[in-house]
Amino acid sequence: MSKVIALAVLLLTLGISGAPAQADMDRGLTQREAIELWAKLDNDATNASVEVRQAGEKLHISQEAVLQLFKILRQNGILAQELDWKLALIAERHRRFLQGPPASGDAPTKISLEAWAAVAAGDYAKADALLDEAERLDLDLALRDGAATEYRSRAARTRSERGRLAMISLDYLAAATHLRIAIAFTPRADREQRGMLRWLLATVLQAQGGERGDSDALVKAIDLYRADLQERTTRERDAPKWAQRQNNLGVALVTLGRRGTGTASFEEAVEAYRLALQEIRRERAPRNWALVQRNLGIVLWLMVKRNSIGEKWRLSQPGSLGGPSVQPKDVVAAYRLALQEYTREQAPWDWAQIQRELGDILVTLGGRSLAEAVVAYRLALEEITREQQPKRWAQIQCDLAGALTELGAHEHATLGSRSSGTARLEEAVAAYRLALGEYAPKQPPKEWDSLPVAVESVRAFLVECRGRHVPRPRLIADER
Repeated sequence: MSKVIALAVLLLTLGISGAPAQADMDRGLTQREAIELWAKLDNDATNASVEVRQAGEKLHISQEAVLQLFKILRQNGILAQELDWKLALIAERHRRFLQGPPASGDAPTKISLEAWAAVAAGDYAKADALLDEAERLDLDLALRDGAATEYRSRAARTRSERGRLAMISLDYLAAATHLRIAIAFTPRADREQRGMLRWLLATVLQAQGGERGDSDALVKAIDLYRADLQERTTRERDAPKWAQRQNNLGVALVTLGRRGTGTASFEEAVEAYRLALQEIRRERAPRNWALVQRNLGIVLWLMVKRNSIGEKWRLSQPGSLGGPSVQPKDVVAAYRLALQEYTREQAPWDWAQIQRELGDILVTLGGRSLAEAVVAYRLALEEITREQQPKRWAQIQCDLAGALTELGAHEHATLGSRSSGTARLEEAVAAYRLALGEYAPKQPPKEWDSLPVAVESVRAFLVECRGRHVPRPRLIADER
């Protein structure tokens, strides 16, 4: 779910009210295109000019920026299976930075305009140095001129832009430092600007916590979100933004809750999502409503896994804890609601991702839900193809194989005949082999080391099923 959460954070950083839906973010390159360009740049960058130009056209950025973004991804150790969406994430930040260049004017402003041009060309180091120079000039003017507040405010805005630059480079700690300094520069009387900067700081700390595993940063982000909801973005003042903040708070709480024990953070996240849904109405913002339904489904699923399968727990009605008991089937219901708006025609990639997540949940429920899980995985594979997203496709083939194995074992145990479930097991072997084929003869990542063992385990179980009943083998799917 890490990718889902990261993309949700991006969407919510842009803002729910009037923001593009998650599916509308321009992902630019397919996974295969991103991996192939990555390899070509690594081996012979001088002969990759055509591919770089095409990537720039798809991402709507300059060729120089394409090269720099790939360099950033390499420096941050991004895995191949994450390459396409991470590239989309920082390309979106790059484009949004360029949406608001300063108007022409005095010397600091002219320097800032040079910085914007440097960003467009992908020279982020030069842009940061220019913004630093513009900030220093404004601070000098603030010391000499009677309009000190104006110059300090502009220096604060310049420093916040340096924070946005650091976000493009995935340097969240540097971005947080820049934003804290920007807050200190901003006059206390400008409460709105200070509040906006604190909000941006919260999103940066959430990214640091979510992507870097920094739980302390995540706790600070949660505290900032809660303070904002109490002091600035109240429901009475701005209901759409209040709902946006509730949703971000929920995402942060889920990320933190995954690293601990118990369900306290998950329960708080459920309450935050349900509060958000009071203002994010389906008839007004159907895609944003579906996003929150999806987030709600994620946290309910995590609660199912953390408790025990089939166990009931107490969840909140909007605004209070201790509502009626909720069964695991409510997780499936939340996802099916999301699928009503994330349709295959309008958002095929998101539709496929939700189908995959739904398959995971249905496998967890087991029994009769296993057949539905198989259907969900196969639907996902219709859009997440081997040609476009080979590694993700292989992962879903493994998910499908695990579900087919579970289903075959279930049918064998319940129907009783020797042949019961064997067709499912044969399909599981085939799916595992397809997944292995994507990584051979290339060196597979460590998590795929046990795949050949899984194939042989299912095959051995298949042979035994045809002869006598034996316990179901322990497979990769059992580790989820």
